[in-house]
Amino acid sequence: MSPTSKSDAVGSYAADTSMTFPALLKPSAAAQYLSVSKSFLDKARVRGDGPPFSKLGHRVLYRREALDAFILAHERRSTSEVGTTWN
Repeated sequence: MSPTSKSDAVGSYAADTSMTFPALLKPSAAAQYLSVSKSFLDKARVRGDGPPFSKLGHRVLYRREALDAFILAHERRSTSEVGTTWN
């Protein structure tokens, strides 16, 4: 299942052609996008060290731009470089 399939993507549409909305991904699609397990993403969300997310009612959603920023924030040039670690 691709991260943009109808069941995992919440929206990437334009109400009018001059306005675009960011893609919103459910946790399973966000995990696939980041190449991590959904369980890892769930635990990171509880710990507070995962990517930013939104809650709409009971639904957890991730913006694709936030996931990209999260990836960039964790870039390293060396394995000895100190930085944020995922537990």
